[in-house]
Amino acid sequence: MARGSVSVQFIDMMNETLAEDVDAVLTLASCGPTHDWAMPLKEVGVLHMAITDAGCKRIPADTAITAPLTQGSRDLVQLFRDLRTRNTITWNDITLIHDDSVDQMEMQSIVNLLAEGTMKTPETAITVIDLSMETNTVKRRELMASLGPKPGQPRTKQFIVITYKDEITTLQDMVS
Repeated sequence: MARGSVSVQFIDMMNETLAEDVDAVLTLASCGPTHDWAMPLKEVGVLHMAITDAGCKRIPADTAITAPLTQGSRDLVQLFRDLRTRNTITWNDITLIHDDSVDQMEMQSIVNLLAEGTMKTPETAITVIDLSMETNTVKRRELMASLGPKPGQPRTKQFIVITYKDEITTLQDMVS
């Protein structure tokens, strides 16, 4: 009993015409070209399955399935991209505290995407604190104490901490 068939066709340019009986397109491309394909495929009612770069915004769920390729700490970049795109992190003042658990290139990617802003928070101030630069416990404690709210500022502040799990308790002790 036949259940259907799959026809695979390689297309390397957006301006090539798709056959009328195409139900889905799988793209493997960097972020820009992935998003270039999204609207034309949506307009003709074709499901877009996209494999793309880590850190790339996902195509709206009603038109596509977006799967960013991640490895190592790049999954953190995608996690923060998704949180920011979905307006889960809407802070306009972000303090990002990290150590050497994530390499500098990945950390820069995270900082860049958090700085992009969203519809709810078009401008975002970011303070980045690299704990691996200060190993003295007393100085770290002073640094953490200086991050508390100042007179005239809201009493609560939000922080993002990216560190080894063994360091979490130490950091919590420093701020309490």
